[in-house]
Amino acid sequence: MVCNECGNRISDPVCLDCYKQEVAYWLRENINNPDIITFIIRKITLKLPEDSLVKGVCALCYKQAMIACIDCYFSTIERVLQEFNIPDSMIDSFLEIFNYHLYETPRIMINFEKEDMLKKGNPVKIIN
Repeated sequence: MVCNECGNRISDPVCLDCYKQEVAYWLRENINNPDIITFIIRKITLKLPEDSLVKGVCALCYKQAMIACIDCYFSTIERVLQEFNIPDSMIDSFLEIFNYHLYETPRIMINFEKEDMLKKGNPVKIIN
């Protein structure tokens, strides 16, 4: 499976519900306000780009569900945490625990470089 948003291979086919459950556990350990946790989880769900979701079978719950690549999912969560003014130390803890940056591939970097070059008006050599 390939993520429709970033083009990365989905190496961990985990559904959004299972990811949300893991993030909710982390939030409960770090934030003592259940209302804020609920609001953050809702915001994460709304922020996920729908075109990044792929239908597949979750490796954890074995249900057929919508799946996002780990980069798109956890980078979305990171941005939501920043929007809620969660302290940097907590976001660092989140990144350390979930460590989604481990899964980045060179293709992401190529895409960022390509976008950068297009903004500057430079020709782009596409490598696939």
